[in-house]
Amino acid sequence: MSQLHFPLAQDSSGARATRQLRMLLVEDSPLILTYLLNSFKSDGWYEEILSASTETEALLLLDSSAPFDVAVVDIQLAQGTGLAVIRHLRNSISKEAYVLVLTNFALPMYEQAARTVGADEFLDKSKDFHRLQKLIRLRFPLRPES
Repeated sequence: MSQLHFPLAQDSSGARATRQLRMLLVEDSPLILTYLLNSFKSDGWYEEILSASTETEALLLLDSSAPFDVAVVDIQLAQGTGLAVIRHLRNSISKEAYVLVLTNFALPMYEQAARTVGADEFLDKSKDFHRLQKLIRLRFPLRPES
């Protein structure tokens, strides 16, 4: 498990995030997790990013942390399943979180299972990495400073 803190997001027009987001990343591949952490930490939209590589770690974070705004979850974990994480998230204080599944198993049966337990988005690791930040920014747009 890891935890990172970042400064407030602001763009060149002076638009600023109304608040920073808290993110949970659940990914068992160290290479992909590092890529995601580097992508998100340079974004400036996140107050905190916590990560877990197993179902058990993710459930502990959900039970012991403040609510998350965003969760990026892999379905197939070396230890456990992302589906159980999403199901638990939807029954926790983070039940309103925006949940994006990022998986190598981009098949209709997995998408149906993910959406059934509460996933908002279902993305293919082989071709949808670039969509992650776009989707999050659409969900949580910057607002002009008052």
